[in-house]
Amino acid sequence: MGLVQVTQEKEESLREYMSRLNKATLGIKNLQMPLVVTALLIGLRNHTFRASLSKKLPESMIELLRRLEDYNDPEEVMKATKMIELYMKEVVGIDDAKKPQ
Repeated sequence: MGLVQVTQEKEESLREYMSRLNKATLGIKNLQMPLVVTALLIGLRNHTFRASLSKKLPESMIELLRRLEDYNDPEEVMKATKMIELYMKEVVGIDDAKKPQ
């Protein structure tokens, strides 16, 4: 399945969708942020978050996560943070100490 085919289901939380999208990115070598944003713009059901993304595109997964905080509850953000930190460490090779602020 292609990344842009991963869409948010009707009853799926934003966190659950982001988790599925993240899993879909794991096998993509040299993943570019514009592809992730395009997939989000196509697959998101949250129109407010989609509008926010389209106004100013995030430049990294970290920035995307920070912006997601405004559209999610704190518990979901914590889980998403851990998921993206794991992705950054295992796939991208960046650990917490090296993350851009």
